[in-house]
Amino acid sequence: MKARLLITGKIINVVKNDEFDAYDYIETKTGIKYYKEELEILDKDNYKIQEYLDSLDKEALLSIIKYGLRGSDAPEGVTVEDIYELIGCQYISETM
Repeated sequence: MKARLLITGKIINVVKNDEFDAYDYIETKTGIKYYKEELEILDKDNYKIQEYLDSLDKEALLSIIKYGLRGSDAPEGVTVEDIYELIGCQYISETM
């Protein structure tokens, strides 16, 4: 299953930890163990939305501002708030 690290926002593959220790999930590539509170488990719909948002560059965002989401290939569930937050994040990173 997919999960987002709350500290970095990075999306990783995790599996449920069935051992009797304090950790709930293990990253499949590295074997790093995480507590449930450190991750946001993504269902398939949320993962598709996040993947779409991560793929948007400045030109795509400008196109969405000009023409809206109706003509885009955005998956169902993408909201105006998602796009607004993404634009704000892009602007902040460019000005730093």
